[in-house]
Amino acid sequence: MLGFTVTIALRGDPSATERQQVVGSLIELLERHDLTGAVRGDRKIDVIVRRDGSQATDADRALVRSWAEQWTARAEIRVGDIVDLTAGA
Repeated sequence: MLGFTVTIALRGDPSATERQQVVGSLIELLERHDLTGAVRGDRKIDVIVRRDGSQATDADRALVRSWAEQWTARAEIRVGDIVDLTAGA
């Protein structure tokens, strides 16, 4: 199963509401494009992105990178490479 990790590091001292705004926006984007995201962490958040029944692609990564541009003032967001999510499982 191929997917990628989105790492979100919120700037400053974010509230729970601010965290939810950023993460919720990403999850909504993923769901609209038939992707799923497993969220881990609080201040530094990792979202493991995959596609049910298929593989995540570089086009999916580009979609998330485009989404991330709107959040640069509130978070540093890194979109990782496509990797085999089952490796080491």
